Order: sequence, then C-alpha cells, then structure tokens
Amino acid sequence: MVFNSSYLLSSIPGAAVTGIRVNNALHEFTALEGVKEDLTEIVLNIKNLVLSSDNDEPSLLYIRKNGEGIVTGADVAAPSGVAVHNPELHIATLNSKAKFEIELTVERGRGYITAVQNKAAGGEIGRIRLIQFTHQCFVLPYK
Repeated sequence: MVFNSSYLLSSIPGAAVTGIRVNNALHEFTALEGVKEDLTEIVLNIKNLVLSSDNDEPSLLYIRKNGEGIVTGADVAAPSGVAVHNPELHIATLNSKAKFEIELTVERGRGYITAVQNKAAGGEIGRIRLIQFTHQCFVLPYK
C-alpha cells in the first residue's frame, strides 16, 4: 500500500507561532536597537521553536529581556498548556543597550497555512503574521 506523504503530513496536528509583535517595530525589516540580528533573522529563528499546546484558543507567549545576553527558547514565558520543547534554540543576541520585548501568538492546527490565509484572519499594524507549519517534522537517518 502506498501512502501520499503530503496527505499524511497535512493531517498531523500541532502548534506553531502564527504572529509576532515586537516593541517599536512596524514591519519585519526593522532594525532593533541593541540587537545584533535584524528582525527578519529573529523571525526565522522564532519559526524554529518547537511547541505544543493543549489550548483550543490562540495563546500569547512573551519574551522580555534587558541588557547584554543571549535570548533563547528558555526565555519564552509560556502560559499553562503551552510548552517549548527546544529551550536551547538561539533567538537573538543583545548588547547592554537592548530592551527586547516580543509577543508571540501560538495556535493549534493541522498542516500548513500560508501567510496570506493567516492575514485574512485579521491583522493590525505592527503584528507580523507568519506562515504556519503546525507539524514538526524532522529528517532522521535510516540505516
């Protein structure tokens, strides 16, 4: 029996970051004061967060850090029912002048939702909507 892998992947439930709001940033091309990475690179890093959520409604997670240091997945403050499974993930590098605040929206779903479909769900100035892959697939070697 042959299975269609795209069908199988589209039926796996999961959770993903669907939007972010960054202090003093109106769009994804903003440079943040005191942060080594630009916002585009931070967004790409955030998309690598491996999450699970027991909540049916969207959940808000926060990252708040001031001063010099490295922001990782362990710095994500998640409500009950939401877990970050890769706390070692590098998100950003801060210098002594940094005041880093990000609000993450996490939603449950199945498969893949484009940023256009995600924007259709509603948006506001300053919120960056993301392409949503709600399944976490990893390539594993087979011998």
